[in-house]
Amino acid sequence: MAPDVATALPRPELAGHLGRLWGVRSIGAPEQHTEPCVPGTALILVLEHDWAIGTGPDAPLKRMGASFAGGISLTPAVSRHEGRVHVLQVDLTPLGTAAVLGVPGAALAGAVVGLGDLVGERDGALLVERLACATTWDARFALLQDWIGRRVRDAPVPRPDVAWAAARIDATGGQVPVERLQRELGCSRRHLSSRFREAVGVGPKAYARLVRFGRAKHLLQQSAMDLATVAASCGYSDQAHLTREVRALSGLTPAGMRADAPSTVTSVQDGGRDRP
Repeated sequence: MAPDVATALPRPELAGHLGRLWGVRSIGAPEQHTEPCVPGTALILVLEHDWAIGTGPDAPLKRMGASFAGGISLTPAVSRHEGRVHVLQVDLTPLGTAAVLGVPGAALAGAVVGLGDLVGERDGALLVERLACATTWDARFALLQDWIGRRVRDAPVPRPDVAWAAARIDATGGQVPVERLQRELGCSRRHLSSRFREAVGVGPKAYARLVRFGRAKHLLQQSAMDLATVAASCGYSDQAHLTREVRALSGLTPAGMRADAPSTVTSVQDGGRDRP
């Protein structure tokens, strides 16, 4: 069975809380895969079958029979399935992690936690049941964003200093110096790092590293730019620096990252708009 892959961009009002949404349904051979780091939390809605997840290349695999969240990490995770896949994934930003899952990023950093443990067994099971019963990817994306939107509206107001700093890092593709953030906020570096780590799970410098990598991953997979141009565009000192970071945060070479780009997309919302 050829993989059925679909993708959608977040609604404008949710763009600060989540990134692109992906859906995959496939039947094939068992597969183990290295999952690149993301600058936030990977929320995996398992519609059928189960997965095994490890929080690092050498970590033991944990069988996940239900949906789960993988917290922010500087080490790529490892996943394994037995040949049948039917999942929907969305990457939550630090702001989205707190609003949607009800816990700060630090509570999930480097961990894999069942969805029911975060939002309640009943609410988590009802969401997955509704997604599984929907007949198209577009309908599933709409249902998931409706659910996320309700949780965002009901969430407490985030800390303004951390939300502002994270937004600045995102807007600059991870290239704003931490010293500049500190000056613009009018606080000490220690104060900024402590508050940021409490809310996000890593400090601002590490978060900027993940954002730069996310930008590089996007360019490698969605453009024909040569490696030197990608490196320069993303703030790496040279091509070798880019290669080291891609290896460290994805377990792949840049060429392997490019080859790992999702394909066979059968449904795309928002007609061709994109953002890194």
